[in-house]
Amino acid sequence: MEAASLELKNLVKMYKDVLGVGPVSLSAAQGEFIALLGPSGCGKTTTLRCIAGLETPSQGEVLMDGELINDRPLHKREIGFVFQDYALFPHMTVAQNVGFGLRFRKEKKDKKEMQSRIADTLELVNLQGLEDRYPSQLSGGQQQRVALARAIVIRPKILLLDEPLSNIDAALRQRMQIELKNLQQKIGITAIHVTHDQQEAFTLADQVALFNKGRLIQFGPPDEVYESPIDPFVAEFIGDTNFLEGVIRKREGRILLETGYDMELELDPDILNNKEQTGQQVLMTIRPQRIKVEAVDLLEGKNIIQGIIEQKINMGDLFRFIIRLGAQDPSPETTDTTGIVMIVNKYNTRESRQLPSNGAVRVQLHPKDIKPVNYG
Repeated sequence: MEAASLELKNLVKMYKDVLGVGPVSLSAAQGEFIALLGPSGCGKTTTLRCIAGLETPSQGEVLMDGELINDRPLHKREIGFVFQDYALFPHMTVAQNVGFGLRFRKEKKDKKEMQSRIADTLELVNLQGLEDRYPSQLSGGQQQRVALARAIVIRPKILLLDEPLSNIDAALRQRMQIELKNLQQKIGITAIHVTHDQQEAFTLADQVALFNKGRLIQFGPPDEVYESPIDPFVAEFIGDTNFLEGVIRKREGRILLETGYDMELELDPDILNNKEQTGQQVLMTIRPQRIKVEAVDLLEGKNIIQGIIEQKINMGDLFRFIIRLGAQDPSPETTDTTGIVMIVNKYNTRESRQLPSNGAVRVQLHPKDIKPVNYG
């Protein structure tokens, strides 16, 4: 199966005077998996439909292997499409559903060759032996595989997926994510996948495009998007986070974040790109799982602060702690509401279970884990 590269250049879609999406500029190399991620109504599906030819861009270019395809109809774009609701024909068997794409395109193949292609594709998605079943006789996961098989049997250069895993339960969805990624790598196809699920996007994608309110906010590898969010929306949408507002100070060769509440945090100068920042108001973020917590004074190093656990929530695999830092009265019985409230996530280990449900603790925020979200 031959993969194609894809590029969007300043793509805009307007619905009369209402912006659907844009401008969007991104690219996918041959065989790359791109996730279009964001909340409902953010423009990710509109972008996918413009790539497919189901919508005509108001402005900008859609390029496949460097060739402009804006005016090329869907059936000539060499694109496979998996819809959110699968769109299987209930009166057709599995084999007939999968073979529909070949018949629709009127490919000049004899019956034996078509049957062979269908059989090979069903084997790729682990549906061999189910050729004569109807959609109503299949599980949700099997129906999803049929829809996927129908999209790839035509040997497209690009595979488009519009939230194909959203209608199956959580446990099956996680298994199907792995299966989908393995299949994409096995056949080497370029894939563009729409989802609102951050975990799904990160599991599948080589690059993540994060949308909000019709705009492409950030595009890059999952690790980059997670570790270096470009703004507060990205930081919050990509998993839990804590925000720290303050003023940058420089003292004795150290870069400090002055947060108020008699609390200063040392920062990693490399994170701030070594720019002159003294006196600048900034917004920083730190992920809940990066914060260390101890009931006794066992922590060593920088940025160790007294805290009060206000809540301890058992979430199964992990505990979530709500901890107030920098309170003027650090006693467990305090009604003091000053300070900074932080979320801290810890795996459900013996050590986490031993932390108090409410009481004094020592908390550490490592300088390298405190990242800017509006600096520079």
